[in-house]
Amino acid sequence: MGFNATMESIHRWAWWFAVLVPLTGGIGILLTGTVVDNWYLWAMKHGVAPPYPQVFPAVVDPALVGGGAQ
Repeated sequence: MGFNATMESIHRWAWWFAVLVPLTGGIGILLTGTVVDNWYLWAMKHGVAPPYPQVFPAVVDPALVGGGAQ
């Protein structure tokens, strides 16, 4: 009750892998920058990737705070 891996079957799997990897990679390259600008934001929007955790507290930019010596 298992998969019988023969020399021929391994080479057939390798052939399909060698054919499909550049094909799917090319689709990803074409989509990047045309349809999807930022893959991480796309994945967050569609629930594929979690957002980054807030590790440090927010920092106030001193240049935006009024007062002080110039």
